[in-house]
Amino acid sequence: KTSYMLLISILCIVFLIVTSLSRGAWVASGVTIPIQIAILTKHLRALRPRIPRYLAVISGLLFVYLFAFFILPRIEKSFSVFEAGGGAYLREEQVKSAMAIVARYPLLGTGTLMSVLEGVSLEPMGIFRFYPVFVHNAYLLLAAEHGIPALLFFLCFVISLALPILRGMTNRKKRATNIVTMGALFGIASLLIIGLFQAFLSEELIIAAFSIIAYRYASYYYEKPQI
Repeated sequence: KTSYMLLISILCIVFLIVTSLSRGAWVASGVTIPIQIAILTKHLRALRPRIPRYLAVISGLLFVYLFAFFILPRIEKSFSVFEAGGGAYLREEQVKSAMAIVARYPLLGTGTLMSVLEGVSLEPMGIFRFYPVFVHNAYLLLAAEHGIPALLFFLCFVISLALPILRGMTNRKKRATNIVTMGALFGIASLLIIGLFQAFLSEELIIAAFSIIAYRYASYYYEKPQI
């Protein structure tokens, strides 16, 4: 029963992600969801390899519906990105201008929300004058507004958080704890991947990270035999 509920939950999540029409979310999900399924099946044994026939039929129908009415139109629209003056050109110019800002302010950056104004100051006829939107890369934006050391500190924080959790997630004696932790951890991983294509690494990511830490410590405390 638990296995079926997990599969149904995954189908619902896939439906919501596809209907969001966010290409960044699609890429992130395409990377993280198969890994989660593999871990649930092989290491945590929370999913059964055999899928019920009715669930396979529902999954197939759902895929056809999503592909016909959401995925295919979005793919067709995405081809315009590579046309002259399309989204690819705008993002390439944004990246060039943002890298110029990083080169000028490598240690402390421009300050929060100041990268666009500084971009206009550096290049009065540049991309930020005609398209005053933050660069669509959260890591480059972080370096531009807060400096390279801030970006390195953030990456070290993410790695130091993820590695011990990943090492402990194969403990089958704490399966329920590991499943919840894995879901939160891969949710953060999805946000990190989306950050490659969008101009945000929101406060929710930091809150989620500290929530994982609190949950892990709380679970170990309550699962420990009380004297």
